[in-house]
Amino acid sequence: MTVGSGARVKTAVLAVFGVLLAVGAAAGCSGSSSGVSADFDADDDGLVEIFNLEQLDAVRWDLNGDGRSDEALASAAADAYGSAFPDAMAGMGCPDGGCVGYELAGDLDFDDAGSYASGEVNADWTQGPGWMSMGDHDHPFSAVLDGGGYEIANLFAAVEGGDDVGLFGEITGTVRNLSLTGAAVSGYGSVGILVGTNRGTVDGVNVSGVVSGYRDVGGLNGYNVGTINRSRADAEVTGVLVVGVLVGANENTITASSSSGSVVARSRVIGGLTGVNRGTISDSHASSDATGSDMVGGLAGVNRGTVSTSSATGSVTGHVATGGLIGWNERDLTGSYATGSVAGDENDLGGLVGRNSGAIAASYATGDVQGYHRVGGLVGYNSGTGTVAAGYATGAVRGDFEAGGLMGWNRGEVRSSYATGSVSSERDAAGLVGENNGAISSSYWDVETSGLDVGVAYGPTEGVEAKTTAELQSPAGYRGIYETWAAAGDFWDFGSSSDYPRLKADMDGDGVATAEEMAPRG
Repeated sequence: MTVGSGARVKTAVLAVFGVLLAVGAAAGCSGSSSGVSADFDADDDGLVEIFNLEQLDAVRWDLNGDGRSDEALASAAADAYGSAFPDAMAGMGCPDGGCVGYELAGDLDFDDAGSYASGEVNADWTQGPGWMSMGDHDHPFSAVLDGGGYEIANLFAAVEGGDDVGLFGEITGTVRNLSLTGAAVSGYGSVGILVGTNRGTVDGVNVSGVVSGYRDVGGLNGYNVGTINRSRADAEVTGVLVVGVLVGANENTITASSSSGSVVARSRVIGGLTGVNRGTISDSHASSDATGSDMVGGLAGVNRGTVSTSSATGSVTGHVATGGLIGWNERDLTGSYATGSVAGDENDLGGLVGRNSGAIAASYATGDVQGYHRVGGLVGYNSGTGTVAAGYATGAVRGDFEAGGLMGWNRGEVRSSYATGSVSSERDAAGLVGENNGAISSSYWDVETSGLDVGVAYGPTEGVEAKTTAELQSPAGYRGIYETWAAAGDFWDFGSSSDYPRLKADMDGDGVATAEEMAPRG
């Protein structure tokens, strides 16, 4: 693990305290043999240093992080806390303003005797139900835990039928700059390696391992009502309902975060990043593979909030409402893309979105799509309330009925969009839309790359035009066939006369949107 220079200096300063504490705890000391009280906040930053797993466990007795045990939790709280932090000087050595939380002073490993003050691995934490989560709904962790760039390895928690399972059960405080590696966590509802329910802030936390549960299951966090920023999960996640590799259910904010690994669920609402989004996801990416039944997406199974400048590159497999980015989009999706393949054996499968009843703008898909009914390179089924503006699809599409290079079945509105992928179907195959019962304007398909001279297989064709590759690539700005596209917003980079129009976005926050920022990630 790479540790910053500041953390290395701090480790050197605190090393002597770690030796003294480990010796004292191993000997079962309750008083000071040397007559010298220990300063547990040696750098006076308001965070009590954690040198061993017994001290990490003692955090459960001081959930507000002030360096004093919370007597309301248990009558034995003071004794348990004092045993982990023996010979403490008055106020734990905290500054005048007191302490507000804890910080790791080094790596910890549940399978390594050297991580224990006792010098022996605690079998209660490595087998059976394992680690018991810190904090719950009535007494959440409300303080700060700063990992300092260190890691906690081999966390094991297996609470059969339990809710709020993880290193923490529920937090309203802040956890930051921490890695948890090789974890194995299982429970029933709100299950995650870091925390079951997050109502606080998670910033710069990376996790890896295996997670399983029934509902609201995620690699990092099961149920998020707080903020997750700059965090990552590389996990194998399994569940039944509302399951994601990073977060099971997101009710608030996810920014600049990512996931890899896989998610497999037996039922509905499964996503490579999150199962369901009812809040905001921005500048985030999933390379996870997602497999489930209904409402399966490379990023989110269902979006009922806002998704922007985000992407997915994993493969997606489902039955109904399955998409490379989102299975069912009910709200707002902008400046995003999907590159993974999509496969299923039923209805509403799309390279970007399986079923859309919301608003999609400036987004694209490049993955191949295969399904049965209502299959599209960008969207499988666009309902009467669904809109698509400034979108394109390049993947090959194969469906039994109603297959289109851009969309399988449109009942809503499509404008300023195009498709270039090949399309094949037993019936109702079209270069742009398989069946159209809605409105389409200024939208095109490439007759050469699609292999089809039909833009709409069934329904009105107004606003749909066939173009050759040269015609689609020739204009180098908002003119000619693209003159009306500026009305939807300045989303496009037309490149040279040998390029298709590419979407652009500002993903790095510098105020300038570029096509390079919308390019697929490696």
